[in-house]
Amino acid sequence: MLLTGTRGWVAVWIGETVSTLGSVLTAFALGVWVYQTSRSTTLFAVTLVSAVLPPILLGPFAGALVDRRDLRSVLIVCNLLLGSVVACLCLVAVVGALQVWHVYAATFALAIVGTVHWPAYEASTTLLVDRAHLGRAAGLAEFGGGAAQVVGPLLAAQLVSHMVLHNVLLIDVGTFGVASLGVALTAMRSSAAPREGRASVRSLLIESRQGWTQLATYSSLVALLAFVAVVNFSIATNLVLITPRVLSIAPVTSLGLVGAAAGFGTVLGSIGMGIWGGPSRRVAGIVAAAGMFGCALIIVAAARSATIIALGVCVLDAASPVLVGCYHAIIQTKIPFRMQGRVLGVVRACALAPAPIAFILAGPIADHVISPLMRVAPKGPVSLFGLVDAGPGASAAALTGLMGVAAILAATVGRFTPRLWQLEQLVPDVI
Repeated sequence: MLLTGTRGWVAVWIGETVSTLGSVLTAFALGVWVYQTSRSTTLFAVTLVSAVLPPILLGPFAGALVDRRDLRSVLIVCNLLLGSVVACLCLVAVVGALQVWHVYAATFALAIVGTVHWPAYEASTTLLVDRAHLGRAAGLAEFGGGAAQVVGPLLAAQLVSHMVLHNVLLIDVGTFGVASLGVALTAMRSSAAPREGRASVRSLLIESRQGWTQLATYSSLVALLAFVAVVNFSIATNLVLITPRVLSIAPVTSLGLVGAAAGFGTVLGSIGMGIWGGPSRRVAGIVAAAGMFGCALIIVAAARSATIIALGVCVLDAASPVLVGCYHAIIQTKIPFRMQGRVLGVVRACALAPAPIAFILAGPIADHVISPLMRVAPKGPVSLFGLVDAGPGASAAALTGLMGVAAILAATVGRFTPRLWQLEQLVPDVI
């Protein structure tokens, strides 16, 4: 007998968590391989861009596609496709023909399929979980990702040291099978649009535009998207700067510990959200989390040791499940279920849009703008009035601190912007 309701969602969640762990192993192994093969930070950064471009460019279309199809079928097909891409990469590695561009292509292909998979997984939560428990479900989903981020890098480091690359990839292939099994064991009522409704839509483009139109109906939802995008720009900038920030004051081994601290923070925040369910005023939770992001970034900027950086990153990632859980719960309760696939596609595209911009700009700004300014005025505002020491990594630290200040300012503006702060009163619930 197939599982239903919350029990079914738990089966799906377990499978997706195992799959996420496998994906972390693959990402770590491929990242190490690309850097060791090319010895180029720029070529390594291309893998990041390859991963974030598809959700930005294709997210709205993917959401519309999800709304046209049965969620259970979409999830199973996506997991099988993801496993197939990794299996092809594994085969190329086995025959010794793997090249850097193969990794770019595979990362791009995985991101394309993942762009379809993500709104389907999110919409399945609405389909299976009671409205009162959506915040907890979002917290548990973040817990799964956070646990994978804690265990994944530590496990991957050991596997890469003792196993050849294709064996690590083969493990990931198996995890996609586990994810497919979790979905196959779960009963989901049909979520596809009625056949006559689908026939009346002229194109996928029109349907994808409907996702934005649905959001734009309420200016408060647009304000929420803009707020999250600004906060995400600060976080994406830190993703680029954290490596030089750590390596400027600590050995390479400390970088792995900082990554594990980030995952540990996500686990703590996710457990908290899973037990608590989030604040009754979800917008307040989002704004408070943004303020915590800002404080954490300032801690990272001012840190003199990798331990303090790890503490700051842990605080930052502990706040993430609060923001994500409240953010998704708002979308899930304010948007009709039949529209959630395409709306979630637009939401994710808007949330990720700042990432490639931050990836491209962070390094040049730190090296060619912040660094010269610090040489001219080492105790000025750009160095947070002397809070950031001069020396190696100082420009990265200063820019991280400025991003922290920006996040705190964004939280302050959000608190005193009625269109955002009163969103839950201005936009009616639909479920």
